[in-house]
Amino acid sequence: MPVLQADNFFYISNDLLCIENNNGFLRSVNPAFCRFTGYSETTLLSQPLNSFIHAEDRLPLIADNQFNNGEISKYEIRFRCANGVYNWLLWTRSVSIEKNAIYCSAKDITSEKDPELNNSQAKHKKDLLQLNERRFRSLLHSGSDLISIINTQGNYTYLSPSIERLGYTKDFLLGKSFFAFVHPDDAERVGNAFVEISAKEKIDVAPFRFRNAEGVYRWITTIATNKLNDPDINGVVANSRDVTESMKLELDRELALARVQNLINNFTDGFILIDRSYSILGANARASEILGKPELLDNNPKILWDVFPEAINSIFHEKYEFAFIENENVKIVEFYPPLNRWFEVAAYPFQNNLTVFFKDITAAKIRELNLKLEKSVLKMNTDSSFTLKRIVDYYFSELNNIYPEMQLAVSLVDKKGVRLVPLSSPVIPEFCSLFDEGFPVAPKEGTCCGAAYFKRMSGIEDLNKTEIDPLFRAFALENNIQSVWSFPITNEKDVVLATLAAFYTSPKVLSEAEEELLKRIITFIQIIIECHQTRDYLEMNIERYRLVTQASKDAIYDWDVANDEFYWGEGLEKIFGYRTSISCLKWWEERVHPEDLPRVSESLSTLLADAEKNSWHAEYRFLRADKTYAYIIEDGFVIRNAGGAVIRMVGAMQDHTAVKENQQQILKQNNALREIARINSHYIRKPLANILALIQTIKTSDAEHIQELISLLEVSGYELDEITRQIARKTYL
Repeated sequence: MPVLQADNFFYISNDLLCIENNNGFLRSVNPAFCRFTGYSETTLLSQPLNSFIHAEDRLPLIADNQFNNGEISKYEIRFRCANGVYNWLLWTRSVSIEKNAIYCSAKDITSEKDPELNNSQAKHKKDLLQLNERRFRSLLHSGSDLISIINTQGNYTYLSPSIERLGYTKDFLLGKSFFAFVHPDDAERVGNAFVEISAKEKIDVAPFRFRNAEGVYRWITTIATNKLNDPDINGVVANSRDVTESMKLELDRELALARVQNLINNFTDGFILIDRSYSILGANARASEILGKPELLDNNPKILWDVFPEAINSIFHEKYEFAFIENENVKIVEFYPPLNRWFEVAAYPFQNNLTVFFKDITAAKIRELNLKLEKSVLKMNTDSSFTLKRIVDYYFSELNNIYPEMQLAVSLVDKKGVRLVPLSSPVIPEFCSLFDEGFPVAPKEGTCCGAAYFKRMSGIEDLNKTEIDPLFRAFALENNIQSVWSFPITNEKDVVLATLAAFYTSPKVLSEAEEELLKRIITFIQIIIECHQTRDYLEMNIERYRLVTQASKDAIYDWDVANDEFYWGEGLEKIFGYRTSISCLKWWEERVHPEDLPRVSESLSTLLADAEKNSWHAEYRFLRADKTYAYIIEDGFVIRNAGGAVIRMVGAMQDHTAVKENQQQILKQNNALREIARINSHYIRKPLANILALIQTIKTSDAEHIQELISLLEVSGYELDEITRQIARKTYL
């Protein structure tokens, strides 16, 4: 149990002791001096000593050079106390010149100097004491503070009635040790505080736990006042207050702060707290880990820009200044070159501090940049004005901005599949120019040739340690290339389309993430190459189709049945005079001859409805642009989906007008010939028979009848001539 020590004479003496300095101020006073005068130590030390002494009794100063070292002098002076009454003091002074100090003691001689005044003052003091005692007792009974007196052994010698709030009676606690009720974990700290009071007038004891009558510990805060030298008290006055509820709030606050600190320390984001001068006030472990700065966690004072000098005048610096000046939150998404990373930063100003949360978003940002780049490249790929080389050049150039450590080149396999020809290497253009003649697909490990030949990844980790082609070594030295990895680019049939080469400026073993990245690039390049090959193939077929339609006398069409759109070849204009290239079924029906339309429409409907039929043939008349009809022979073929419904129909309309007209002409001529044959058989025979009979009659007739017979012969001749003319007319119809 701690016992109070009183070995400091200056503080425990009941005599009035003080120390003057050389300028007339008190340097120090003991508690007895304060009790007698009624002034606090602060008041006594803050004013010149003579300001408390009657004007007729003022004391000389050391500065007046009236003293010798060690000289002792005595004065009778009147000292004004805090109650305004002057008391007579015998003031004894001992001078220390070397210490610039005067050691003083004072004795109250008021009763000797003025007995009447002394009696009056004594009565006044008694009355005042009784009044103060009544007030004190009233405060003790009505106040909420727990007031007690503890002697040098730590035992209670007095307790205020408010102690009952802890469930104890005064009689129970009197004589018992105060420390017996203090929580064991707080006992040493509280004991040390009470030892400390022996040399001080007053101390505040931090909250400690005190056991109440129910055995429950309550939090108590205490102000201890040293009254050991007061003969009426002779102990330490403890003014205590139950602060359990506020301590619970404080503990809850501390727990909340601890949870916040724990959250900050375990937060996946980095955290830094800075003040207006950019001094770092705190940081969590994640911040140190993300930024690679372990010094953020030590307790040494540091300035943010000393730790990150490259960030001075950066966008981060600019935004932090804005946050401080405008007192507004800021958000930043920016690339930080010294760390080669992207960061997302949120800074919140508060009371001239700035709380900064940040996270490394490099992986997400690179994915975003990749997706944005791929979208741009695919958009270019849909534009036929961009060549394959131009698209790949753009793709590789932008990839190099995202991955500056990687430089790419692609080479295409020729049509025979035996040679690789460089297509694109925008970051190192010398690759295309130096190897413009290409290189054979061959079993050479570590090269594009080998990658194409073996259809697998092939690479050289360190070119300086590997024998390679002299021309390629010169190329590598000139461009500071120390490692190369090659990959085949194949289609779905495992046919090699091209190879991809990745060049690095330092020896390199590809990580899993780097391999995945290159595989993604390879897939993307494969798509672009195949798209261009498909486009070239389609353009070739379209050109062939165009040439066929130009050479053909047919009007070829492709009917999108679902959307009812006819796509026509050039034959539509060439044969029928229509310049449209797209039409619909109604447009076609409006041009079919009205006499033929019902028959043709019924035939077409039958075809479309019958899932077993795919071919269609029709002959009809079709209106030309010049409003004349052409005789048409049309053949079509339908394409059905899995359910048998027609989705497309392709066909050709052939103009048979000339053939039809020839057929009609031949038929007309045949009719004419039949008519001629009929005339021959019926009409020529009669006049001819008459002529023959008249000729025979003339041969045997006499002269008298010849003239008549000749006349008849002439009539028969004219008749025959007319018949001949009719035949001629029939012939030229």
